[in-house]
Amino acid sequence: MIASADAVVCPSDCNSHTAYHQVKRPCRQAGTPCLFYQGTGVSSFALALSRLATGEQSLSGGPVLNS
Repeated sequence: MIASADAVVCPSDCNSHTAYHQVKRPCRQAGTPCLFYQGTGVSSFALALSRLATGEQSLSGGPVLNS
């Protein structure tokens, strides 16, 4: 499923470390952009989508995932 997705957008503050890695690893293997964002509200999700649309894959200013 991840391999056929255009991107994966996932909240990071309500998932465990294990869940984070269970999403990140297959995204990296499939070459699918993966963006984790903080917050569970609609505005946080909208911000994540807008940043993903501009090519950003990190909301923290840290390293880009799946480059």
